[in-house]
Amino acid sequence: MYYLLFYIYRLYNYIGENMKRWVKNLIMILLMILCVTSSFFVIEYANEHIQSKSSISDIGIDENSTKSVEETISSFDEDKAVESRTFSFKYYVIFAIIAIILSFTLNYIILSHFNSNTYMETFSYNKRFFVYVVSAISSTILYFMFELLMGYIVLNYNMPSNNVEESALIIKSDLTINHTSYNSIHPNHNAVTVDGKYKVFLNNILVTKAADATSSEQGNNAAVSAKNGADLTINNSLLNSTGDYSRGLYVGDEGTKATINKCSIITSGEHSGAIFTNAKTVLNSSSITTSSSAGITVADNGILEFNSGLIRMSNETTYRYFYLRNDLNERGSSTFGLSDAIVEYGNGSLFSVVNNDATINLSANIFNCSTDVDNIFTIENSNVLVNTYEQNLSGKIVLDSTSSLTYNALGSIYTGAINSDNTGGYIKVILDRNSRMILTGDTYISELQNEFGSNDNIYTNGYNLYVNGNIIK
Repeated sequence: MYYLLFYIYRLYNYIGENMKRWVKNLIMILLMILCVTSSFFVIEYANEHIQSKSSISDIGIDENSTKSVEETISSFDEDKAVESRTFSFKYYVIFAIIAIILSFTLNYIILSHFNSNTYMETFSYNKRFFVYVVSAISSTILYFMFELLMGYIVLNYNMPSNNVEESALIIKSDLTINHTSYNSIHPNHNAVTVDGKYKVFLNNILVTKAADATSSEQGNNAAVSAKNGADLTINNSLLNSTGDYSRGLYVGDEGTKATINKCSIITSGEHSGAIFTNAKTVLNSSSITTSSSAGITVADNGILEFNSGLIRMSNETTYRYFYLRNDLNERGSSTFGLSDAIVEYGNGSLFSVVNNDATINLSANIFNCSTDVDNIFTIENSNVLVNTYEQNLSGKIVLDSTSSLTYNALGSIYTGAINSDNTGGYIKVILDRNSRMILTGDTYISELQNEFGSNDNIYTNGYNLYVNGNIIK
């Protein structure tokens, strides 16, 4: 080791004595420029990859809370939720190394009068060496503090990949963000976009979208958008949209997945549904509130599951609340699952299925209509399978001649009339022994499978039940 250090020292002296002065100055200046550039590169890298941290408690979206959604929003302290991100230990080490190299190089250039003196001349007596070391350490500390200050400003006041043309926050990496808020006031601009096959967790966040647009297609103008294979999980958060054509959550493209746990999604603008998905979306213990728009739209081959929570919808524009449709050239096949939910809605059809071969699974939900119950299902050019388990349903089932329906009831009660104008396509009704059917109008179906051979679980109330043209009861 001694000989290695000795030869390194001899080599350094040889280079110092034989290398031209301008070459040494150029090398040192380039080295300092590299150090400064490296600092900003590391800061920008950290800005794209570092996680958010905060010591505040959860924002508290309580599924059992008696607060209105407006009270929940007003009680959320947005100032406390502003993102606070700090560097991990490895960044401190990198910043320190850069500061040391830069400071010792700069002080040597100054002390040697830009290499006009040799190394031995520069440190010809101990006092000058002591001054050099003290100056270098002092400037190292100053530059290190400058790096940290610049890093803090970039991390907390310049969010990664800010692009006003698409989204306030675009995430294109695996990332976890905690306790923060994002806001967009620009038209045709998302608040948060997750783009690509990345696993992203958003915990205890507030997202607000306040601007109108002329279209909400392809996730445009949404509060949160996930696309191109993203795997997004949102926990204990609020997504709030107030503009027209501004969805709360957009989940698009094959392979994309969104899991929403204990969240509230609120939209108040026209044509601003709470959720659009043509991928897979799962909501657990969450709430949805909409006005003037469909509550949930499932398109193409999309899958949506809503497990436990409150859905409150007011839609005076299209009269569609749960909307299953097809945007593909070929007919899609979507799945809609709803269990243990409380659903409040107004005029119009609760389920609208258009150009889609859909499966709808309903279990132990409570449906409350604020007006006289209208259609529970409206089916156009679609083949629909409805499975109910311990589910009470009220309302008419209407379908056109190009549509078919299979209604499968397990421990369920249906009150209404099916195909009362006798213009629908093929309709099959399956009842187990624990299910009942209560008619509020003449009903025309093609096939009946009833575990009660006597049909004693069908109550006609003076109306007729026709099966393949024959009055059964």
